[in-house]
Amino acid sequence: MKDNFDYLPIWKKGASAATRLEELALIARKHPERFAQFALVYVETLQPKDDKGTGRIMVRTWEHGCSIAESVGLYELGKLHYFDETKR
Repeated sequence: MKDNFDYLPIWKKGASAATRLEELALIARKHPERFAQFALVYVETLQPKDDKGTGRIMVRTWEHGCSIAESVGLYELGKLHYFDETKR
């Protein structure tokens, strides 16, 4: 993957999670000061406990460089930003 962009990329439709995280990692390598604090949320589908289930989900979080209170604030800021972006 080339390291030739300065801002968050415009995601290709159908790109895998790995590709998106790799592109984000390239930005973090080039501009580590932009990533002093971050929080990530994702949903993991677990294997069903029996053959009747479709799989349970588990919400996972990962924080870097922030306390619990700061990570909650980051999640709130992200939520507000997302809602604002969808109004456009």
